[in-house]
Amino acid sequence: MKRLHDKGWTQKEIDHTEKIISKYKKKHRSQEITWFWLTFFILAVFILLISVFFLPVMLITPPLLVSIVMLFVGLVFGFVFEHVVFGMQHLSRRHHAIALIVLPLLAVVKLSLVGVLSNWLRQFLPFVQPQNALIPAMLFVVGFLLPYMVRYWFEN
Repeated sequence: MKRLHDKGWTQKEIDHTEKIISKYKKKHRSQEITWFWLTFFILAVFILLISVFFLPVMLITPPLLVSIVMLFVGLVFGFVFEHVVFGMQHLSRRHHAIALIVLPLLAVVKLSLVGVLSNWLRQFLPFVQPQNALIPAMLFVVGFLLPYMVRYWFEN
């Protein structure tokens, strides 16, 4: 603020400018947090939709292909998440921790349930491929976390 004073600004003008900047920072922070939570819930819904959509795929696809597809889907979700989160400057560590724990945990639970359901359906449908539900779910989580971890590692 000394620089503004040196340029001939009055104290009243400086105080008014500081007030405007402070309001903007508060508003900008609340908007970023709103976008964060909106993105968080959209990704959670997409994880649910992916797990529901993935059931028919899991029924007829060999386990190796299922694992590769889940790794790819996890990478796509991870890049979206990483882009959104690192674009927001006012997020606390708590926001990062919540998202990095809850979203992968949600994915593991939902995709594991889909795997259990597909194995249950195997007794009624002869063409169903046997699946280990945990492996594709864990590969999804690895793919999801990888872009975030790589960017975090390079920026710190």
